[in-house]
Amino acid sequence: DLVIPQTTAENAFLASQRGGLDALILCPSPGQVSLLNDKGKLLQSFADAALPHPSFHISKSATSLEASLEALGFPHNDVVIKPPSSNGMRGVRRISSKTISFSDFATRKPDSWAMSRDELFKVLSSAEEWPELVVMEFLEGAEYSVDIFRSPEIETIVPRRRDEMRAGISMKTTLHFEPALIEVVGNFIEFHKLEGLFGLQFIFTDSGPMVLESNPRVQGSMVASLMSGVNLLWLAVKHTLQLEIYPGETQFIEPGGVFTRSWGGALEYANGSREII
Repeated sequence: DLVIPQTTAENAFLASQRGGLDALILCPSPGQVSLLNDKGKLLQSFADAALPHPSFHISKSATSLEASLEALGFPHNDVVIKPPSSNGMRGVRRISSKTISFSDFATRKPDSWAMSRDELFKVLSSAEEWPELVVMEFLEGAEYSVDIFRSPEIETIVPRRRDEMRAGISMKTTLHFEPALIEVVGNFIEFHKLEGLFGLQFIFTDSGPMVLESNPRVQGSMVASLMSGVNLLWLAVKHTLQLEIYPGETQFIEPGGVFTRSWGGALEYANGSREII
């Protein structure tokens, strides 16, 4: 009856097939998926809505990348580069000219997402075709994910702070109903008339929330929003299947809590017994 996309790649494809399959697809419209899946379009959409966003440029050549780095204050300021369409930190790098101290070298684990300008240009030059990149200022602050479901009758916005991350996945996340963040998200989805189940990611800087990227699908740790008392995924399923949504299903009860993810495994002993840990 219903297909729920789980990854960025399948989400874009299945959105384009809406109406052409026997099953319904739980994803926004193709136009909305295109907007939210493209990091450059997303940043521009926040600019169009006059909402806070990091300084950014779109680079399509070595010359324009060099100009973008300079415009953003590199090498004095660190800069982040990312492909317009990617997920899970793939292709995302922090470009820095800063050297590390011996203390950092001896006590900190290597930061796999940081690289130098020369390393960046060497890697990009090895590609068959120079890639398009979003080049944006590096922001510091607490990172947030916001789980969202919106229909003509319902609007639910559940922010959560990303306390611990691994390869772009929230390993520990805390529900935190930050009013400034909820206001920005509400204004954004109203300005662009967005509907469906999706997520937005922000850095909460000293100047307030700055958008980073989005997921027009179920987010990896969206289950954490259950602690608000509202099951966003179930609301989206019922809405798509045209099932009745009751008033109590949209009311926040416990707007707080911490969700911790842990990796598990299966032990299969020689005697045939099995244990999950």
